[in-house]
Amino acid sequence: MSKQMSPQDCIFHLLVKSAKSGTQCWKQAISDLGVTAVQAKVVSFMYEFGALSASELGKVASIDNATLTGILDRLEAMELVTRQHSESDRRAITLRLTPQGEALAEELSKRMEPASQTFLANLSEAESSMLKELLQRL
Repeated sequence: MSKQMSPQDCIFHLLVKSAKSGTQCWKQAISDLGVTAVQAKVVSFMYEFGALSASELGKVASIDNATLTGILDRLEAMELVTRQHSESDRRAITLRLTPQGEALAEELSKRMEPASQTFLANLSEAESSMLKELLQRL
């Protein structure tokens, strides 16, 4: 009988463990801004891609529609995001950052690189680059 893989060595466990650690690092970096890590992620993607539909935003940010709706509701209540109906198609809704949302996104952008460097501090520059390349391929 062949030896079975330990759950601690399973790639799925390692990815979840790393994601959890990364999220904690990001939470600490933005703790004074009044948004959660996932809210910050949504604001950052909206800033990068501009006006888009919830479906488009969900795809680029890798967030399912049900989860995204709740996040957008909270961001709208915080006056960081607006939903605008299309004049040509009343069913279509375009999401946009408010001026406050854009200011937040600019601050998040300033903190992203230092937070990434903190998270990856135990890796060399070459290892960090390799990790990013490998993760993008998955």
